[in-house]
Amino acid sequence: LKSVNKDDELITRIDIESTDKRIIYQKISAATAKQKPSGIFVSSSRVFRVAEFLVDHKQHKDIYLIGYDLIDNNIKFLEEGVVDILISQKPIDQGYKSVISLFNHMILHKEVNTTQHLPIDIIIKENIKYYINN
Repeated sequence: LKSVNKDDELITRIDIESTDKRIIYQKISAATAKQKPSGIFVSSSRVFRVAEFLVDHKQHKDIYLIGYDLIDNNIKFLEEGVVDILISQKPIDQGYKSVISLFNHMILHKEVNTTQHLPIDIIIKENIKYYINN
């Protein structure tokens, strides 16, 4: 748990390595005991665990929640309005570029760029159906 004041706003970082729901709940409870956050960013696909916590503690309407990955649990909470934004990293495109780069390097003996840029998609409740259907 690490807190920093930035421009008169408190930013608290919590590193939770466990995927166990009970441990996640304990860490979030400890971090939010003194001051309720206005927003939470989850830098993994486990944003649904934080969403579950917020629903269980009846805080889901008061806290802006952002996370990664279009997995079923995350999509469910996005559609319910608990998660506000999901960031899609386009895993199929990432895999495709990886295989093509490997092919170009190993078979064609081409030099491959060490940095490959891919766009990300910002998914909200209003555009999730369009995104999934395409």
